Amino acid sequence: MVILCRKPCAERKITGADSVCVCTQTYCDDFPQLTLPKAGYVLVYESGKSGHRFQETQLKLQTHTSPQTTRSNKYTQTITIDKNQKYQSIIGFGGAFTDEFGMVLNAVPKQLSTYLMESLFGKNGNEYNMGRLPVASTDYSAHYYTYDDVVNDTKLTKFALAKEDMELKIPHIKTAQTLSTKPLKIFGSSWGPPDWMKTGPKEPLERRYQLKGETGGEYYDIWANYLVKFLDIYKAQNIPIWGLTTQNEPTLGHNYTPYALFFDQEMQRVFVRKNLGPLLQKSGYTPDKLKLMIFDDNWYALQQFADTILGDKEAEQYVSGIAYHWYGNSKTDEYPDTVLDEVHTKHPNHFMLMTEACHLEGLGNGRWDYGEHYAHDIIRDLNHWTTGWVEWNMALGLNGCPRCGTDQCGTAIVVDIEKGEAYKQPTFYAIGHFSKFLSPDSVRIGHQLGK
Repeated sequence: MVILCRKPCAERKITGADSVCVCTQTYCDDFPQLTLPKAGYVLVYESGKSGHRFQETQLKLQTHTSPQTTRSNKYTQTITIDKNQKYQSIIGFGGAFTDEFGMVLNAVPKQLSTYLMESLFGKNGNEYNMGRLPVASTDYSAHYYTYDDVVNDTKLTKFALAKEDMELKIPHIKTAQTLSTKPLKIFGSSWGPPDWMKTGPKEPLERRYQLKGETGGEYYDIWANYLVKFLDIYKAQNIPIWGLTTQNEPTLGHNYTPYALFFDQEMQRVFVRKNLGPLLQKSGYTPDKLKLMIFDDNWYALQQFADTILGDKEAEQYVSGIAYHWYGNSKTDEYPDTVLDEVHTKHPNHFMLMTEACHLEGLGNGRWDYGEHYAHDIIRDLNHWTTGWVEWNMALGLNGCPRCGTDQCGTAIVVDIEKGEAYKQPTFYAIGHFSKFLSPDSVRIGHQLGK
């Protein structure tokens, strides 16, 4: 017996790719809240390249399968479950509240915007429970801005949220808070400080685009104060911040863009130990109230940062987790798995969270292989101690906003602002097959695949 979801995918084939599900201001497919199967049955949910999404099939359990039946069915897979073997708990799944995400939601008809937010956070959608919040601007902003661009305002007396926060971020975070079926975990990540805090292009390469002065000195204190003010000002907006990463992609800071700040592992160790950690604690953001995550960069430097920072007990006391990105992972490369296992073995009391993923090859409208790649990466990460998975932009525009266009990375939802249409990508459904089923505090248990 097959039971279709209440509002099925309005499928559209994409030339040169596969298919998407189209949402407009009058219609958008959904995925109602899960119900437990009746005794003796199991429910299977499938999304396929052929076009079906979250298709529900009810199967009757058999108390015994003969060897002859197993051999005759090439699709039979035996999975042995060990409930007594327990691994990590799940924190959650979600995406980033970037400026372009807000621009796109603001530019489409109100009902379409509502449908998209419900699809991401609502009970009839993917039920995201996490959101990454940029501290000021990113490369997906219309322009570069920070919260204190007044040169040499070392006391941060002019610190204030930007227009973009008030119009593009906060309204949609509040909508997500209302829609989410679980407490929404927002974590902040900074792309860089005001230019007056960091060195410039005339410095030797090894000292470019990092905080001024000696490591752990005056500008490290100013930057720590800036981040704490970010926590305070969002709290005043009734948006409590669950977590904070020490810096987005710190190893790439020498490759100058305005949206960058360089730290190596030793600099970040000192920053956490001497500047940020003590100020967070003094300000009431202790580890039980705020999850400080180190690194927040591509996996190839994960082990060095984790060992250096968490090997220092004075720094380690302030740290709850390790954030990392998916870039550089291929389906065949097993090295990231080894790194994740080794980091967990050395630092078992600190969770690992995948905090940014997108396909750099382009928007990829309708590409099924993008969805397969997401699913593969989520499975491998969860099988190697990762506690959650957060995509980069939750939606991007084909047109109609300053950053919109086809020359962007991939996303879960592509929006044609001019037509008033949104296209749910295979990646949207790939994430949903995990976010919908693995609720926060779920625990990974042991299993073996039979032949």
